[in-house]
Amino acid sequence: MRDVIRAVRVGALSAASAVLTLAVVVLADRVVAGRFLPEPTVMFPPHDEFRYHTYEFSAVARTNAMGFRDREFGAAPPPGVTRILAIGDSFTYGWAVENEEPWPKVLERRLVAAGVRAEVANLGMPGADPEDYAEVAEHLIPRLHPALTIVAVLQGDDLAQLAYHPETTQPREPAWKAVAHALIPNLLALRAQWRNGPAADRWAQTIWKEEAAEALAMYSEHDRARFDALNDDVRRAFLSGDLNPSLMQFVVGEPARLVEVDDPDGAAARSAIARMAGYLASIGRVASAYGSDLIVVSVPYGPYASARDYRNAEHIGFTLTPDMISSTRADEAIRRASEQAGVPFVSVTPGFRQAAAARELFFALDGHYTRAGHDTFAALVEPAVASRVSGLRNAAR
Repeated sequence: MRDVIRAVRVGALSAASAVLTLAVVVLADRVVAGRFLPEPTVMFPPHDEFRYHTYEFSAVARTNAMGFRDREFGAAPPPGVTRILAIGDSFTYGWAVENEEPWPKVLERRLVAAGVRAEVANLGMPGADPEDYAEVAEHLIPRLHPALTIVAVLQGDDLAQLAYHPETTQPREPAWKAVAHALIPNLLALRAQWRNGPAADRWAQTIWKEEAAEALAMYSEHDRARFDALNDDVRRAFLSGDLNPSLMQFVVGEPARLVEVDDPDGAAARSAIARMAGYLASIGRVASAYGSDLIVVSVPYGPYASARDYRNAEHIGFTLTPDMISSTRADEAIRRASEQAGVPFVSVTPGFRQAAAARELFFALDGHYTRAGHDTFAALVEPAVASRVSGLRNAAR
């Protein structure tokens, strides 16, 4: 009997010790580990650095304390300076160019050179769509207090992202992992941060090569046949880490994604336009609540820009229709969404097409703007932005 009592006591002490240990670990997670983690951001880790290097381009992206790719911005602009936010995807972020070369920074310099005291914050985020734009606006308009917010919508692609929802099955997280993430999220985040190493050591090419191998191993028979039918140089670039795996995901899984939403009166496009209008309206409500004017700008995309860029997109593997480079349908879809949301819409497509016919404004394989592309877009957008800023200043007098 004594042995049983002793065993019960030992078991109770062990259980109490385990509970006490767990309590100490959870307390350490909340009180100690949390202090070493940066403040959560809606975009990227603050003071982060990421290197892009392929045979087409080489650039370094750095984020500020608020977690977006730009210099530091205070809670309010300097006296007499009009603050402008540019919200968009990788074309706004400046994929493949240096921090001062994306169109928001070029626009800022052009405005200042023209005598307009303004600053433009680059809130571009690779892979984002209008739903993400609304989230960025919700979090950062209240923190940055802009006088003007620009939502840069990428022709065709943003609409396709809202219309196309491939069915994927995500593996279920083991129960023990779910419990661990619930109890000690900060300690796990610090562990991940330590394992990832210094931000400066992260190269896109290395990560893309690993992701390419993983994607290839998971391709279905249909996807593999589609991949094998692509041009040799496209497949080599993908497997060597010279091509963004996200782009290849579209080429293999959704090659006709732009065609499917090309008709604004089609069922797929109408549904996506309505969804886009909802997100733009949401941004409009946040902007209005914080005294910010708002405009939507259409961002010209390669398949709609010139014969050269259309051929490049076909070469990569997209299914397109020839009249894309002359039609106004891509802009019409964005205009309708903007009108439904009650937001002014600006198109610079005619001028951009003229420039694209004479110069290479897109990387041939990657498909993003070159420095010349960012310069051209900023120059074309500047008059509309300068006019809005002038109107805001006159209204404030």
